[in-house]
Amino acid sequence: MKGSTKVANKLFRNFFLWIRSKEFLVFLFFFVVSGFFWGTQAIQEPAEMELDVTVKLVDKPKPVVITEIWPETLKVTVRDKGYNLIGYYFDKVNPIEIRYETYAREDGKIVVSNSDLNKLLKKKLKRTTEVLVIKPDRLEASYNHGGKKKVKVVFNGVLKEADRYFISKVALTPDSVMVYATQDELAKINSVMTQYLSISDISKNETRKVFLKKLKGVKFVPNVVTLEVNADVMRDASTEVPIKAQNVPDSITLNVWPQNVSVSYVTGASNLEAISSEDFEVVVDYKDIEKDNSSEKIQLKLQKSPALVKRPRLASDSVKYSIERH
Repeated sequence: MKGSTKVANKLFRNFFLWIRSKEFLVFLFFFVVSGFFWGTQAIQEPAEMELDVTVKLVDKPKPVVITEIWPETLKVTVRDKGYNLIGYYFDKVNPIEIRYETYAREDGKIVVSNSDLNKLLKKKLKRTTEVLVIKPDRLEASYNHGGKKKVKVVFNGVLKEADRYFISKVALTPDSVMVYATQDELAKINSVMTQYLSISDISKNETRKVFLKKLKGVKFVPNVVTLEVNADVMRDASTEVPIKAQNVPDSITLNVWPQNVSVSYVTGASNLEAISSEDFEVVVDYKDIEKDNSSEKIQLKLQKSPALVKRPRLASDSVKYSIERH
């Protein structure tokens, strides 16, 4: 009896599982069919999509130099039925070509209006595709016929050493670049600046790539330079510098005492041997006496100091003097 019951239960469970399995297959069938119809309906509805379209300038004469060019890729928002838009995923839009002779103007500009961009794009898109937005909405480039000159590069920024360190060298490589622009623009450009750069707490040698500051309608070759900054341990130093007299009439001899003055300064440890008293110039000016001869002293002026030192200071700001007339 128990055996019969077990067989009946097993048959019941198998039948129930068969029913469930059949229901699942039916459900799955209708789910797939409905999904197919839904997808078919969806791709027939209008939709929007953003496309990346490459822009190429073609047929440019060799002597012409492009000094400023538009972005290489347009961002184009289009509208069409879904199945047409899907096609753009698999078949990318061919680049649009901007012919130099068609759009170059005599003022050194190459300008492609929004309406012209629309016309060029429509030739690359399906006939049913509508162009909604183009970014940028117009293209503009600058050119010249090879006008150029070489100018110096000037560092633009702030370099600050760490405490008790000294910046012993600042160099740009290359230190000059070729500038391409119209003759009017070239006449205004005597040097070119780097983009602004600030480096603080410098305690070791630094090397950075720095782009040049952009100028509209101007091209630099190269447009990036290497900045080299060398840091050294700071040292205090001093040297005795002879005092020179200037603007003294031929009929007069100006005597000062003492004849030397101590100049103190800070520099990098590696620069100490490279600096001598001849790199400094301390003077007295006879014109100061002509302005005011009531004092028995004359002002000292530090007229020259080497680039390798910072904070040069005179031990005394004045010295005694005497005048001999011939």
